[in-house]
Order: sequence, then structure tokens, then C-alpha cells
Amino acid sequence: MRHFAGAVAAATRPATLACGSFDGDVSVHDLSAEDGPRCIARSGGNSDAMHREPVTAVAWRFNLAEASKTSEKDRAYDVVTAGTDGRVFAWNVGRMETPAYGYELRAANARSQGRVVTWGVSCVDFGGGETHDPGAFLA
Repeated sequence: MRHFAGAVAAATRPATLACGSFDGDVSVHDLSAEDGPRCIARSGGNSDAMHREPVTAVAWRFNLAEASKTSEKDRAYDVVTAGTDGRVFAWNVGRMETPAYGYELRAANARSQGRVVTWGVSCVDFGGGETHDPGAFLA
């Protein structure tokens, strides 16, 4: 199956790329392999905790809690994604079957008698501040 990327982000290692696709898949690729690029992690299955629409933003976010558990520096980063489905997810590269955590951007719409609507995300900033708060983002 071929996936087309809608958003990409380079990691702290230049040869690692995180991608979000138009079908909602999230994947991580190693571009340094001698035999060509290879997928090293991919979001799995059809679950409620997945993007249902195109992924529009991808970023790498330092995870202080993971950094304290591992000596592998690459495992100390999460891939954070946002999509037109209004969902923002953080994925740990070592465990991408389901997101580590996520949010759905919803609000009551006054013009529709208070009915709750989901806001799609077209751009996002995950920040780079000193707090390393994994839940901090601006959409």
C-alpha cells in the first residue's frame, strides 16, 4: 500500500523523517539505510485513537519522562501530529500502535443552539520552550 505524505518533519538525527499522510497514517522513516529508505514505525490499525482525516502538521517533541527511562536519545522524542479531524496526538516512536495521548478540539457552536462541533487543524505550533510540557501546543 502506498501512502502520500501531507506533512513531514525531520528529527534531531537528519536521516529520520516523521510523516503524516492524507489517509491519517503516521509513520517514521530511516533515510540512512544502505538499501534505501525504510519505515521503522507506523501507527497501527483502525482505532478510535487515530486520525480519521488528513494529517496537516507533524513535529518532534522532546519527552523528558521518556529521556529518564532510556539511554537511547532517539527514544526520548515523540512525534506529535494534528489533522483536519481536529485531533492532536503524541506518538512514542517505540510504541506507535496507539498514541501516548491525544486531544480532540471541540467547542459549542452558539449559532447552532449550542451543538458541539469539532475544529479541524490546518496549522499548529508545538513550541520549543524550556518547560518541555508535552501537552503544550497552539492550533
